[in-house]
Amino acid sequence: GINAEYGGRQNLDPSTPITGSMEFVTDYSGYTMVPLVRAWYYQIELTEIGVDGETLDVDCYDLNQPLAFLDSGTTNIVLTQTPYIAVHKAITSFAEDALKDKPAEGLAESNITQFLARTEFLCPPRDFDIWSYFPTLSLSLAINSTHDFTIN
Repeated sequence: GINAEYGGRQNLDPSTPITGSMEFVTDYSGYTMVPLVRAWYYQIELTEIGVDGETLDVDCYDLNQPLAFLDSGTTNIVLTQTPYIAVHKAITSFAEDALKDKPAEGLAESNITQFLARTEFLCPPRDFDIWSYFPTLSLSLAINSTHDFTIN
């Protein structure tokens, strides 16, 4: 179970030399605590999901059914069908617009398109700035009944 003496903090700073970390703390000042819906794993309540600064029109119920949880040990995000379709459509639209504005020199445009269609892996050359073709994803988590906390 959860020990009330300890809390957790995930390091989401992309400039750190590791992809993330989890540490236990006893002093909560300066931290935003997000309550767990269930204490046996990190089930939380999502309030919004956004792509490139735009909130997607997905009902809160659809974001949380059958459940929403955090897993600091993976880079995967698992969504149910309705939010998945909305997120995939928004990311695909962003990437298509980015490809129009800045052709993917050094990488076939079809590679990005096929990756978004989930038919191919995307393995760009090391010196290729692949992230400019993909938007920022934001997840808003309920802190209480009137406030939320957003992770970009």
